[in-house]
Amino acid sequence: VTEYLSKGEEALLVVRIEDLGGPGGIHKPVLLKPYLEPKDLLASELSLLTAPEAPEWVTNAAIYELFVRSHSRPRSFNAVNRDLDRIKELGIDIIWLMPVHPVGVENRKANPGSPYAVRDYYQVNPRHGSVEDFKSLVDSVHARGMYIILDMVLNHSAWDNPLMDEHPEWYTKNDSGEFTQPFSTDWWDTADLNYDSLALRQWMMEMLGWWLSEMDVDGFRFDVAELVPYDFWKDAKEYCQSIKPDVFFLAEGARPELYMNGHDMTYSWNIWELVIQNAQGLAPVSLLKQSFEMEQYQYPKNALRRRFTENHDKPRSLGSIDDEQLNLTAWAFIALMKGNPLIYAGQEIGARERVDIHTDDRIDWTGADRELQYAMGQILKLRKARIQPDSNFEIVMADDAKQVIGYKHGSILAFFNFSDADFEFKAEGVNEVLLGGITREGSGRFILPAKEFGVFE
Repeated sequence: VTEYLSKGEEALLVVRIEDLGGPGGIHKPVLLKPYLEPKDLLASELSLLTAPEAPEWVTNAAIYELFVRSHSRPRSFNAVNRDLDRIKELGIDIIWLMPVHPVGVENRKANPGSPYAVRDYYQVNPRHGSVEDFKSLVDSVHARGMYIILDMVLNHSAWDNPLMDEHPEWYTKNDSGEFTQPFSTDWWDTADLNYDSLALRQWMMEMLGWWLSEMDVDGFRFDVAELVPYDFWKDAKEYCQSIKPDVFFLAEGARPELYMNGHDMTYSWNIWELVIQNAQGLAPVSLLKQSFEMEQYQYPKNALRRRFTENHDKPRSLGSIDDEQLNLTAWAFIALMKGNPLIYAGQEIGARERVDIHTDDRIDWTGADRELQYAMGQILKLRKARIQPDSNFEIVMADDAKQVIGYKHGSILAFFNFSDADFEFKAEGVNEVLLGGITREGSGRFILPAKEFGVFE
């Protein structure tokens, strides 16, 4: 802000700190750091390091998030099993199952309660089927050349988890000796686990190992990973690798330190927020460019980032972006950029209503937008055909006046028009228009219609 200051005069600087961190949010002190050049502020010691190598099967993978309870009328593993061919055809590589464990009854918020209040870490919810049904689902996923990861909640448990009676010393207590919920006032349906206990740490690692060895899952998505001590994650990753060397750890969190402590991928809340705001006309596209470039100063080299426009913690993207074409353009932006794209079940058929994970809300598959599903599948197929994990990525333009942003990724050149007006431009050396609404108007002249995207080679 130095350009706004006058030498010798006093100035009042007011700073707003906005919490965009998802569940858990900002839970530690925030540092305000003065700087003269952006790199002085942004560059961290971690950006000079290289993240430990992630499993090869993860590096260019597309992820599909699925909640068994809301996915079908039977709410069963077998029903998900029957949907695998459609999911595979979308271009999905990894299926992420939200928690499948029995749900706590005590202090639950609604009926049947949050899957993130786990009552038994070694069982599956009988509503979804048996352990054998779960293993059959895992086998079917593998038979189709896909991988499966399981949502694990290690920061807290249900109040009626047997661990509370068997090992009360594993739980956090207040000054009066009473069990407490995690720090968030909204998480009163769960009890906080205390990782000062070495016995708890060992128990949790062995439990993860059981799901790898006995259930044959390929890895885990860890709920509020930033709230669990980082040294535990490092030990847990080493333990799990001793059972399955190419195990995958996905952190629900964004802190760069997670990569150096066992995790292979983090959430890109920053890109999610700005893509939605761009589509709503609330932010200039230059902020998207700036936010991506900022990542390069914050994260270790080769750090994998999960890209999304919706997930179970956020509204449906069509609930935030009312225009269907613009909604697809926003998702295409995250799906073709550097990172790992996500589809949250129902997103691919234009679901607008958010599923309440505390209740028996269910995705309405009737009237599904099959054209959207096909379009998203084509985008993922293009990604696999033209982009490799080590492909160079560069944002080549971000025109705030036109609200158009473009990037090169591998052999493709992609433009995204977040405005209500057509965008006319010239481009040399274009071999082919691969996807989207771009039309060729003459020698080197092209038009990208309002709210659409286009991909060249």
